Amino acid sequence: MLEADICRRFDGLLTDGIYSLAWRYCARLCRTREDAEDLLQDSLLQAMRRLDSLRDDESFRSWLLSIVHRRFLDRCRRLDSRRRTLEGMQEAWHRDSHSASENHLWSVLHSLPDQNREIICLFYMEGLSTDEIALVTGLSGSAVRLRLMRGRRVLRERLKSEGFSHFAMKGRPAEAAGGKSHEC
Repeated sequence: MLEADICRRFDGLLTDGIYSLAWRYCARLCRTREDAEDLLQDSLLQAMRRLDSLRDDESFRSWLLSIVHRRFLDRCRRLDSRRRTLEGMQEAWHRDSHSASENHLWSVLHSLPDQNREIICLFYMEGLSTDEIALVTGLSGSAVRLRLMRGRRVLRERLKSEGFSHFAMKGRPAEAAGGKSHEC
């Protein structure tokens, strides 16, 4: 495929929604905004280079997120650190948050084990199904569902212990607005 054809195909696949999703995912993985921007650019470049390996354009979203995931893990290995935290991004989320309870929820979310936090973010905040998360992370569907269940339990317990006794995690915000839930 010619370079111009690759660029046209890539531009057609990378919608604003998918770009925003990839950005949010990078932001949730990285400690700082600069690291998230670097990860996003690196991932987009890698996706463009490997676009000929994408067999089905319909799976572009999960394919791109899996590239982000692998590039992030590569960066962690290079830095000799597999600990993924959202502490650096907490600052950005606090600026965007409109209430103390939102800020508190982010704080509790940051305290989750890394593996559970990533799954919770992809499922509840990005709206990916458990099958899509499995594609992104390289985990089996049952491992994703198990981490999601454990993450929910820990999050629920921590929120309950801090006075959010009525907090429930059944479905997603999209469900309340008439959207589809991917509850497992």
